[in-house]
Amino acid sequence: MPKGTGGFDEVAYVNFPGEPRALKQLLDLNKVELKRLPFDSCVGYFRV
Repeated sequence: MPKGTGGFDEVAYVNFPGEPRALKQLLDLNKVELKRLPFDSCVGYFRV
């Protein structure tokens, strides 16, 4: 069972590069599995 989740509304949206850039600065992305929602390709989330 996950301890929590993190969600991002524009993490994969090419017109807004700031959100993925900030995410890379904040988190070690090698330690989380970023997933996309099946009904919206721009929304991403991860579980901890």
